[in-house]
Amino acid sequence: MKLRDLFNEDSICIFTDSSFKNESKEKSIAIGTTAPAVCIYNGTELINQDFNILHNSTTQQGELYAILIGVMKSYLYRDFKHIRLFSDSQVSIFGIRDRIFKWIRETNEGKNILGENGSIKNQDYIMDIVYYILSNNIPIELYHVKGHVKRSYDSIVHAKKVFQSSNNINEFIDDALIYMISDANNTVDNYSTQMLNKNMYNPAYSTIGLTNGISIGYSPFDTKTYYELIKGGG
Repeated sequence: MKLRDLFNEDSICIFTDSSFKNESKEKSIAIGTTAPAVCIYNGTELINQDFNILHNSTTQQGELYAILIGVMKSYLYRDFKHIRLFSDSQVSIFGIRDRIFKWIRETNEGKNILGENGSIKNQDYIMDIVYYILSNNIPIELYHVKGHVKRSYDSIVHAKKVFQSSNNINEFIDDALIYMISDANNTVDNYSTQMLNKNMYNPAYSTIGLTNGISIGYSPFDTKTYYELIKGGG
C-alpha cells in the first residue's frame, strides 16, 4: 500500500481529533471543555478545516463528536470516488466500524446492550454517527491511526504496525504513507489545541449540532446497508 493508494485526486481524506481541558475543581473528574476538529485533504493538499467547542464533555465525547463533524462534512464530497476518515481514537473507530454489529445483534437478542441502562458509554454519539451515514447513504472508509507520531525510525515503525493491526491490513505499507498519515494527524491535533485555546470561552461555539439520531430513529437498524457503506483496512 503506497501513498497514492489513499491520497490521490479522486479521494477525500478526513482527519479528526479533539483536545481537552479539565474544568472541574476535582482533577480526578475528567469533565471539561473539548475542541473536536477536522482537517480535510484532497490528495496531499489541506483543503478545509472545522471545529466546535463542547462544554461539560469528556475526552471520548470530544473524539466522537469530531468524527461526527467529519462524517457530516463528508456529505459535501459525496461525488468523490473515495471518502476516508482517520482517527487516533481506537475505541471510537472500533465501535463505529466493527463492534456496532455485535451490539445490535445482542440488543436484538434482548440483552439491552444499547438500552437506557446498557453498558456502552456515549451511545448517543455513536448512533448519531451511524444514523447520519445510513440516512445520507455515505460510503466511507474508517481507519484507526497511531497518534503523536514523531519523525523517527522507531516511531514510524510502531505507527505502521498499529495501522496494519488496527485495520486488518496484511500487505506491505510504504513509509511515505505512514509519514503522510502521521503528519496529517499531528496537524489536526495541533489545530484542535489552537482552537480550544482561542475559543474556549467564545459564546459563538456550543454543543449545538448533534443529529440526535436516537430520537428520530432508524428502525430497524439496517445492518446490511451499513456494512456495505463502511469500509476500512484490508
